[in-house]
Amino acid sequence: MLLHDMVIILSRPQEAGNVGAVCRAMKNMGLSQLRIVSAAPLDPEVIRARAVHAEAVWEQAQWYRSLPQATADCSLVVGATRRRGQRRKARTFSPEALGEYLRNRPGKAALVFGNERTGLEAEELAVCNLASHIPADPAFPSLNLSHAVRSTPIPCSEPWGLRLRYPGNGQAWTRPGLPAWCNRLLTPWRLWGSINSPDGKRKNSFSGMCLPGQASPCGKRPTWGTSSPRPPGWGGTACTTNPASLGLIPREPYRSNKKLQMRYVWFMLMYMAENFTVLDLLDINVKEHNALNLQCLGGRKGLARKISIPDLNRPGLALSGFYDSFAYERIQLFGRGEVAYLKKLAAEGETDTIKYLFSYPIPCCIFSHHLTPDQNFFEAAEQAHCPILQTDLNTTEFHARLMRVLSDIFAPRQSVHGVLVEVYGLGILLLGDSGVGKSETALELIKHGHRLVADDVVDMHCVNGNILIGAGANKIVGHHMEIRGLGIINITHLFGVGAIRERKEVQLVVMLEEWDSRKNYDRLGTDDKYIEFLGVRIPKLEIPVKPGRNIPIIVETAAMNERLKKMGYNAAKEFNQNILKWIESDPARSVYFGTEDVI
Repeated sequence: MLLHDMVIILSRPQEAGNVGAVCRAMKNMGLSQLRIVSAAPLDPEVIRARAVHAEAVWEQAQWYRSLPQATADCSLVVGATRRRGQRRKARTFSPEALGEYLRNRPGKAALVFGNERTGLEAEELAVCNLASHIPADPAFPSLNLSHAVRSTPIPCSEPWGLRLRYPGNGQAWTRPGLPAWCNRLLTPWRLWGSINSPDGKRKNSFSGMCLPGQASPCGKRPTWGTSSPRPPGWGGTACTTNPASLGLIPREPYRSNKKLQMRYVWFMLMYMAENFTVLDLLDINVKEHNALNLQCLGGRKGLARKISIPDLNRPGLALSGFYDSFAYERIQLFGRGEVAYLKKLAAEGETDTIKYLFSYPIPCCIFSHHLTPDQNFFEAAEQAHCPILQTDLNTTEFHARLMRVLSDIFAPRQSVHGVLVEVYGLGILLLGDSGVGKSETALELIKHGHRLVADDVVDMHCVNGNILIGAGANKIVGHHMEIRGLGIINITHLFGVGAIRERKEVQLVVMLEEWDSRKNYDRLGTDDKYIEFLGVRIPKLEIPVKPGRNIPIIVETAAMNERLKKMGYNAAKEFNQNILKWIESDPARSVYFGTEDVI
């Protein structure tokens, strides 16, 4: 989510000074869209006096008569409330959890704040999909309106204005230096640790490492320097724990080893989104052959329902009254046959069947062929808070597309430290210790006309149980490379869009390692070696690196040789068979056997 997608809505504000303070808080946070609903008469001069350099937010504010009108163009509406209970929202987020929930979500989202004295009423909260609860002292839980707005973490995917202060020297790096860290430590960008200063000298860790809302091992939350703005969702007193001493990340992040890679993989798997909701399904940005063309017709209150199984169900038998082995936990897909039966039930007045269908916790119902259910179905779905979606695709095509999308989303994932390139149409994953020359090899391959998929952090997921797809772990900094001595380069701008691609199947792993004279390297290639990721075995080559060896040429040759193997031709095995045939031939025996040896 970007900053311009975030909307702040004030419902029934009474004090002009509070509105001005909210404008200033929004300006501090980089937000500009303010909407005001059913406000009392407000003094513009008081608002401008309290806004102080944020008058533009007030002047561009939009006014509405009702909250549904103000949220009509928002795909998600979150109500901020200090009260929690059965009469409030069933799904309530802390500010930190809300920021994580919205961070990578596309589309416009609204954050609604109620009246200064009464907060959000039950009718206003009913318009919201989710609720956010700001923790406070139970003895005095009420917050000032501007303080409540400022306490909300910014769930944007742009780490704007981020400054990391180095302890002791007062220097700070701003956003231009961010992409290298995103590749190495900021994916997910909550992971932090010790860093290298611009002068090349190693500095101690500046804060320690812990998650938003969680304490570090020393019992304190992290701080980011007295004059540096904290990242969204972070705060608290200084944390003196050095994560390197805990074995979480190394003191020098540019040096890597297998243990570090495994820890990084563990963090990537741990912090992935665990809940995939109906709203996530609506917000999926798939195009061309996988476009779903979904829109929500009703049941908006249930958009936060979780989709836990990547499969569909046709509820024809359930509509007829047979509920044995009813797969209610799956998405229910209604085609022309199901809609025709619904019309028959409506004509006969059989509404109990529809109500009984929604007694099950169905994630959502999707109607294909641009079909629309009758009013009885809508009312039952609204009462059960079950989302009703619609697509213009035919049932068979939509089923195939959605299964491809869900298989990709629910596929097991793993992230590794390496470089993924496409060489002669073959996806090659370059692995090895940090500094061995993976990025330099990939750069030379790109210069030869091949394509880069991901550098430094490769996110892999298994599709259909036997296909390993690799892609960049962070789209914001994707297709950037860090070359020691040169810095960060943008491959797209340097070599054009023909030098990159978004994803590629991993078909060969090349392990680069420093030349070891005591190790016996394979010189024939008759013995195949494999490495396993997510249960998929991938052919592996170990290539020693030392001065004078042209590694890019070797990788290109390995790619062509692997393609020949897939076509059924193995040069090493053919060479071995030819040698055996030659040994068994008469000229070869005459060399080794004399006349006196013949009986």
